[in-house]
Amino acid sequence: MDTNKLLEFKKSVEKEKDNLFNFWIENAVDEENDGFYGEIANEGKVNYTADKSLILNTRILWSFSNAYREDKKEEYLAMAKRVASYSLNNFWDQEYGGFYWLLDYQGKVATIS
Repeated sequence: MDTNKLLEFKKSVEKEKDNLFNFWIENAVDEENDGFYGEIANEGKVNYTADKSLILNTRILWSFSNAYREDKKEEYLAMAKRVASYSLNNFWDQEYGGFYWLLDYQGKVATIS
C-alpha cells in the first residue's frame, strides 16, 4: 500500500473529526438552559425546547473525553467537564440515586405522558 495515500487518508479523517467536534462545540451548547440542546436537525436547525436525554449526554461525554485523551485539546476537555457537571447536577436523582432518563429543555425531570 502507498504510504502517501495512507497519510492523506489519515489527514482527511483527522480533519473530518475536527469538523465534527467543532460543530458540536459551536452549535450544541445550550447557553440559556445549560447542558446541550436535545435535538439538532440535519440542516443544523436547533429545536430549543427538545427534551434532553441521558443517552445523548453520555455519548457527548464519552466522545469529548476520548477526543481529549487522544488530542489533548483543551476545548475537548472543557466540553467533557461541562457535560459531566450537567449530567451529575441534573440527571442524577438526588433522592433515590441513579439517573433520570429524560429532562425537559430547562433541565427539569421530564414526565412522559
